[in-house]
Amino acid sequence: DVFLFLPYRLAAFYHVLHMFSERDLITGEVKDSPQFVQFNAWQIKRNETLKKYEMFLGLGPDNQPNFYVDLQQLTLTNLRRGLPPQRARDLVNAGKNPFPGAGVLTLRLQTGQWLHGAQIQITQDGFVLKLLNGNSIPVPLKSIGAVYPSHLLKTVEQPNSKITHEVEGPLAQKPGLHLICLQNPVMAVLADETAYQSMLVQMLILGRPDPKYFEQIAANGTGRVFKLKQ
Repeated sequence: DVFLFLPYRLAAFYHVLHMFSERDLITGEVKDSPQFVQFNAWQIKRNETLKKYEMFLGLGPDNQPNFYVDLQQLTLTNLRRGLPPQRARDLVNAGKNPFPGAGVLTLRLQTGQWLHGAQIQITQDGFVLKLLNGNSIPVPLKSIGAVYPSHLLKTVEQPNSKITHEVEGPLAQKPGLHLICLQNPVMAVLADETAYQSMLVQMLILGRPDPKYFEQIAANGTGRVFKLKQ
């Protein structure tokens, strides 16, 4: 019998492991490095004011989270790059993008509510934000706490509790970003489509080996053991 042990520590070496397969030895073509980010912590809290659960990722030196995940709209917001609303307004007014490379703008209101939009326009007393559902709403400047860059997620999975949040419709068939949160060990990873489909993510992180070749026979907080089928 042949057994394969995958320790969770391998996740920290994902990009090193990818280097062994990044070049096609026949054509010489070099593949782009997949996006794979590991977070040092994650947690879900119940927001009693908004009557919903909220997810936070990573912890900085100040013991505050680095990212916010909206489980309803599947957005990942970078809390470390927030701008005061007046500063964001000045940049937009000057024809500049406050957050180049971000697909979504997120407004956190003074009430604690989060608004995500694809486009934003200046008005006399604030903004008009085009929401992800296509509707546009006015947002007074005085009601905004901060403006953040965000990205859309395709799925948010919690394999230990078998809870999955995923997009619906045509976007479900397109490549996207996948967030996976484990409870044992406590870890979270963000992976693009290429990294998500890799054997390391499918077998080690998700525990989904190809049943044609592998059978999982053991798993704990250190890793997983698979048996190679004959």
